[in-house]
Amino acid sequence: MTDEEREHEKDKERLKELLVNFSVDLVVVAANSLDARNLKKTLDTVAAEAKTGSSKEAFVIWGSPEVPKLFSMSHNSQRLHKGTPQILKQAISLCRFE
Repeated sequence: MTDEEREHEKDKERLKELLVNFSVDLVVVAANSLDARNLKKTLDTVAAEAKTGSSKEAFVIWGSPEVPKLFSMSHNSQRLHKGTPQILKQAISLCRFE
């Protein structure tokens, strides 16, 4: 197993812990690139595996990035999330929108 594969497996285990520890109900993936398809597939698998550690499985769904992108560039977003990277503002907005 390569270092990259080991790191990927480590990341998946950490994500499982987060899903269980925070009782996550929903994971939203922005449908904005081809890589998002692979990400959603991986998240579906991780969410199903994490179910064994909790009583429920987190749903992994597609989300439209248009509205969150607009909000993340708004004055209100700049005021609420000072110093936060643009992509993180979009992620926060996407989850709130869903």
